[in-house]
Amino acid sequence: MTTKQIDGLMEEIILTEKEYEFLQHFLSKNNFPIEILKAGVPSKLVLDSDDMALKLVDLLGDEVVLHFDSEYEPTETGCIIESLIDKING
Repeated sequence: MTTKQIDGLMEEIILTEKEYEFLQHFLSKNNFPIEILKAGVPSKLVLDSDDMALKLVDLLGDEVVLHFDSEYEPTETGCIIESLIDKING
């Protein structure tokens, strides 16, 4: 299971190590609250509202188009971003 609802409002998404590392840099670069990342085993992304989830998906969507190769296949980073979008959208 990669997603679960907690406290009725928050959504907890389990991250791979690469997703966590990507989000550390991506959130900082985009002035998004880094506090939504929770280190641990497993690492988690905690979204406290639908608005936050939508905003993050929008930012990731803008970023993913930059990570395709000349054959229009996603690069490793593109795959990480696509995975995050899928997990957030549930």
